[in-house]
Amino acid sequence: MTTAILITLWLLALASRTWMLQRLAARHALLHATGGGWWTVELRRRACVCSVPNDLQAYPQPREFRIRVWRLAGVPLWWRGCFVSLPVFCDATVDKLDAGQFDHLFSGPFRLQAPAGQAAVRPALVS
Repeated sequence: MTTAILITLWLLALASRTWMLQRLAARHALLHATGGGWWTVELRRRACVCSVPNDLQAYPQPREFRIRVWRLAGVPLWWRGCFVSLPVFCDATVDKLDAGQFDHLFSGPFRLQAPAGQAAVRPALVS
Protein backbone atom coordinates (compact mmCIF):
# COMPACT_ATOMS: atom_id res chain seq x y z
CA MET A 1 0.00 0.00 0.00
CA THR A 2 2.75 2.46 0.94
CA THR A 3 4.72 1.56 -2.19
CA ALA A 4 1.69 2.20 -4.39
CA ILE A 5 1.15 5.62 -2.81
CA LEU A 6 4.83 6.54 -3.28
CA ILE A 7 4.79 5.44 -6.92
CA THR A 8 1.59 7.39 -7.53
CA LEU A 9 3.07 10.53 -5.94
CA TRP A 10 6.25 10.13 -7.98
CA LEU A 11 4.24 9.78 -11.22
CA LEU A 12 2.13 12.82 -10.32
CA ALA A 13 5.30 14.85 -9.69
CA LEU A 14 6.73 13.77 -13.06
CA ALA A 15 3.49 14.58 -14.87
CA SER A 16 3.22 18.03 -13.26
CA ARG A 17 6.87 18.81 -14.09
CA THR A 18 6.32 17.79 -17.71
CA TRP A 19 3.18 19.92 -17.87
CA MET A 20 5.04 22.94 -16.48
CA LEU A 21 7.91 22.49 -18.96
CA GLN A 22 5.40 22.22 -21.79
CA ARG A 23 3.72 25.47 -20.71
CA LEU A 24 7.10 27.22 -20.47
CA ALA A 25 8.08 26.09 -23.97
CA ALA A 26 4.70 27.09 -25.40
CA ARG A 27 5.24 30.72 -24.30
CA HIS A 28 8.34 30.95 -26.52
CA ALA A 29 8.39 30.90 -30.33
CA LEU A 30 10.34 28.07 -31.94
CA LEU A 31 13.48 29.24 -33.78
CA HIS A 32 14.87 25.86 -34.79
CA ALA A 33 15.07 22.25 -33.69
CA THR A 34 18.02 19.89 -34.10
CA GLY A 35 18.18 16.16 -33.86
CA GLY A 36 15.89 13.65 -35.36
CA GLY A 37 13.69 10.80 -34.39
CA TRP A 38 13.05 10.50 -30.70
CA TRP A 39 15.58 13.04 -29.39
CA THR A 40 15.32 16.76 -30.26
CA VAL A 41 16.82 19.96 -28.95
CA GLU A 42 14.83 23.14 -29.59
CA LEU A 43 15.90 26.76 -29.46
CA ARG A 44 13.01 29.06 -28.56
CA ARG A 45 12.73 32.82 -27.99
CA ARG A 46 10.46 35.44 -26.49
CA ALA A 47 10.94 39.21 -26.58
CA CYS A 48 8.97 41.42 -24.21
CA VAL A 49 9.09 44.41 -21.89
CA CYS A 50 9.29 43.01 -18.38
CA SER A 51 11.09 42.97 -15.06
CA VAL A 52 13.09 40.04 -13.75
CA PRO A 53 13.54 38.99 -10.12
CA ASN A 54 16.20 41.00 -8.26
CA ASP A 55 16.26 43.58 -11.05
CA LEU A 56 18.19 46.77 -10.42
CA GLN A 57 16.04 48.77 -12.84
CA ALA A 58 13.04 50.57 -11.37
CA TYR A 59 10.89 50.07 -14.49
CA PRO A 60 10.38 47.13 -16.85
CA GLN A 61 12.98 46.93 -19.62
CA PRO A 62 12.90 45.36 -23.10
CA ARG A 63 14.45 41.91 -22.92
CA GLU A 64 14.86 38.88 -25.12
CA PHE A 65 14.65 35.44 -23.54
CA ARG A 66 15.94 32.29 -25.21
CA ILE A 67 15.58 28.76 -23.96
CA ARG A 68 16.87 25.40 -25.11
CA VAL A 69 14.44 22.55 -24.56
CA TRP A 70 15.52 18.91 -24.66
CA ARG A 71 12.72 16.54 -25.68
CA LEU A 72 12.42 12.77 -25.84
CA ALA A 73 9.54 11.60 -28.05
CA GLY A 74 8.01 15.08 -27.87
CA VAL A 75 8.01 15.17 -24.06
CA PRO A 76 10.13 18.00 -22.58
CA LEU A 77 12.75 16.64 -20.18
CA TRP A 78 14.94 19.63 -19.42
CA TRP A 79 15.41 23.27 -20.29
CA ARG A 80 18.04 25.94 -19.91
CA GLY A 81 17.53 29.66 -20.38
CA CYS A 82 19.34 32.90 -21.02
CA PHE A 83 18.21 36.50 -21.47
CA VAL A 84 19.70 39.80 -22.53
CA SER A 85 18.54 43.34 -21.97
CA LEU A 86 17.82 45.17 -25.19
CA PRO A 87 18.38 48.88 -25.88
CA VAL A 88 15.65 51.14 -24.53
CA PHE A 89 14.61 52.31 -28.01
CA CYS A 90 13.31 48.77 -28.69
CA ASP A 91 10.48 48.99 -26.17
CA ALA A 92 7.87 50.19 -28.68
CA THR A 93 8.75 47.59 -31.31
CA VAL A 94 9.85 44.67 -29.14
CA ASP A 95 7.21 42.36 -30.60
CA LYS A 96 8.43 43.07 -34.16
CA LEU A 97 12.14 42.39 -33.58
CA ASP A 98 13.89 39.89 -35.80
CA ALA A 99 15.48 36.93 -34.01
CA GLY A 100 18.89 37.61 -35.56
CA GLN A 101 18.99 41.31 -34.75
CA PHE A 102 20.52 40.88 -31.28
CA ASP A 103 21.87 37.35 -31.77
CA HIS A 104 25.45 38.50 -31.14
CA LEU A 105 24.57 39.32 -27.49
CA PHE A 106 23.83 35.68 -26.61
CA SER A 107 26.34 33.02 -25.61
CA GLY A 108 27.16 30.12 -27.94
CA PRO A 109 24.40 27.56 -27.37
CA PHE A 110 21.69 30.24 -27.51
CA ARG A 111 22.78 31.72 -30.84
CA LEU A 112 21.15 31.10 -34.17
CA GLN A 113 24.54 30.80 -35.85
CA ALA A 114 28.03 30.17 -34.53
CA PRO A 115 30.29 33.26 -34.27
CA ALA A 116 32.37 33.98 -37.38
CA GLY A 117 35.59 31.98 -37.45
CA GLN A 118 34.48 29.46 -34.83
CA ALA A 119 32.21 27.26 -36.95
CA ALA A 120 34.95 25.01 -38.27
CA VAL A 121 37.52 25.37 -35.49
CA ARG A 122 37.87 22.20 -33.42
CA PRO A 123 40.57 21.50 -30.86
CA ALA A 124 43.18 18.91 -31.78
CA LEU A 125 42.93 15.59 -29.99
CA VAL A 126 46.66 14.95 -30.09
CA SER A 127 49.52 17.38 -30.18
